Amino acid sequence: MKYLTLLIGLFIGGLAVAQDSEYTRFADEVKFYNLYVRGKIDTVKLDAASHEKYRARLDDVFRAFVLHPESQRFTRFVQARNQPSLRFINGNNMFEIEIDSLHSGDRFWLVYGYSFSEKKNYMVKDASTNQIVYEGNSMTNDLQLIGQLDSLQYVVVEENGDVHAAREAFVVKMENGEWKRVKGFEGKALGQNPEDFSALVNVKRRERLQLEYRFDQLMLYPLNVNDLLFDHKTKTLSYRELLDNRQTKLVSAQWKNNVFILDDYVPGVSGDGVAVPDR
Repeated sequence: MKYLTLLIGLFIGGLAVAQDSEYTRFADEVKFYNLYVRGKIDTVKLDAASHEKYRARLDDVFRAFVLHPESQRFTRFVQARNQPSLRFINGNNMFEIEIDSLHSGDRFWLVYGYSFSEKKNYMVKDASTNQIVYEGNSMTNDLQLIGQLDSLQYVVVEENGDVHAAREAFVVKMENGEWKRVKGFEGKALGQNPEDFSALVNVKRRERLQLEYRFDQLMLYPLNVNDLLFDHKTKTLSYRELLDNRQTKLVSAQWKNNVFILDDYVPGVSGDGVAVPDR
């Protein structure tokens, strides 16, 4: 029995050492990239090709960390305050790694994100298979929710923009073990008029829903007013329009015929020169 205990201990210790090695490699890659973009590495040219190469290498190294079968139990993770599902690592104030646990129906997803002054990204791992099903596009390192629409499709909400005030929702479909974006929204969309980004133009089908909340506006409203809401029973997705006097209006759409009919949104309220109320 003592030999079995010893073998188990050696196995667990080996996993810990391997995981620490992958973490250290990522930390070294972040340090290298920070030096590179500041022109501190004489042997590497600051050009577009090198820039693309080293940004991709950051994701490659982070992917190896994520794919470690025990990465969610890595001992360097610290529990976040007031967020029981979120844990993080502060890499000597040079970078941060986060892991969040999100449920959707009978599925359990692990969302790994990293961020530092020059880059951020996230990857979603299926906890049951240890496979990465989706990778972000370096615009954010956080997801707000994953909602199951049917056996293959999910609605996903990113936190992005200045201090993660804005939200972007999109629909994915599981194909061959990976999420693929589909055109799951219909209605008026931002960014269609090159002369006026905020102009709303009707689009028959589009991939994303954009909610362009700003931090200065949100300071006047209840906490988390910018979060999307998803009713798992009715498959209804909702967001809140900001009205005067800290009031809001709920805008909702049910998932029907493989589409949410929802318009993009830019709040019309101003956050300039208004005292922040007690919450």
